[in-house]
Amino acid sequence: MLKVKKMIDAGTSIPTAIKEALAQEGLPTIDAFASKHGLIRAAVSNQVNGNVRPTDATITALIAELGGTPDEWRELLWLAAKPSSITA
Repeated sequence: MLKVKKMIDAGTSIPTAIKEALAQEGLPTIDAFASKHGLIRAAVSNQVNGNVRPTDATITALIAELGGTPDEWRELLWLAAKPSSITA
């Protein structure tokens, strides 16, 4: 989670920061992350991009790979869903 937060503070979008942090952990794609954790790639992609609310399974997988708490991830992915004009 710390890696993700640092990238966001530097101006990286939330979805990109998550994807880059996962790549640094050896999971170069959302597909690789989803496969490792037995999740559906399209669903995980939509959740990371803020298109739909994240499932408990996705939150658990993100914590396993990047640390943080369920509340931190839920808030971050909720922020990813907000239009950029609001979050800017």
